[in-house]
Amino acid sequence: MHHELPPLARIGVRYSFGLGLVDRTFADIGERTIRFWCEGEMRDVEVVQPNAFDLLLWDICVKGGCCGGPASHVTDLLPSNGIVTAAEFASLVIQAEGGGGNEEWLAAKFVERMGSSSMPAQALVQNLAQPFDVDAD
Repeated sequence: MHHELPPLARIGVRYSFGLGLVDRTFADIGERTIRFWCEGEMRDVEVVQPNAFDLLLWDICVKGGCCGGPASHVTDLLPSNGIVTAAEFASLVIQAEGGGGNEEWLAAKFVERMGSSSMPAQALVQNLAQPFDVDAD
């Protein structure tokens, strides 16, 4: 079984054994690879993909250094409803950082990741789901 894992994806693996079998597993984690092996009779893998907003936040933090100021993060400043434009998002990022920053680059990243120059505020949320969350109900 082969699964592609983009940045920020989360993977869950669960497995079960027959009676009397020993739990033998192996995991090898490389820079861009995770290999997992087990003797389990039943294996289930679930990958939780990041959404566009997760990837936007990753870009502006890792590539742009805008990871949030000491007292706030851009997610704390976003409105709960209405439309947020790329320029407004960029301004909120700079506000959260306490000033400084490249508004044009931030706005361009918004458009690149979100696919539009404006989005409903309700779409600007992180995917916080964990593997097998649905099964927990």
